[in-house]
Amino acid sequence: MKSNLKKLFLIVTICTTIIACSGGDDSSFVPLNQSENQLVGRWESLTTPHPNGNNNPNTYFKSFATFRSDRTGINGFNEVISPVDQFSESNNIKWKATNTTLTVTYEDNTEETGNYQLIDSNNFRLINPNGESLVFTKQ
Repeated sequence: MKSNLKKLFLIVTICTTIIACSGGDDSSFVPLNQSENQLVGRWESLTTPHPNGNNNPNTYFKSFATFRSDRTGINGFNEVISPVDQFSESNNIKWKATNTTLTVTYEDNTEETGNYQLIDSNNFRLINPNGESLVFTKQ
């Protein structure tokens, strides 16, 4: 379960980070499509207690992503499984989206793609290949 949450988190984090456009004379800039425009911003998903936290209410798994309008961003996670089992990670990303698919590319050029569903203007569900999902809320 922890491995699946991390994979889902990485996909979501990658998919939700976007850096604001500089507005310069970059003629290679392609405007965001409607789906991408809806994802621009900072997003978080919080699961508590952590699935591996023995039902301790002080444990959690938080996934976050920032999608910027220049198709850059940051994704990552923080998790507390116990007082001694705490982990965090964040990555710079590039992203793109269609109306159902979010693709994140990491600095090492690895790419992850996941399905998502926009619930409303403040929430979206990211679904991993195993059918597990996280709901992200705009911050």
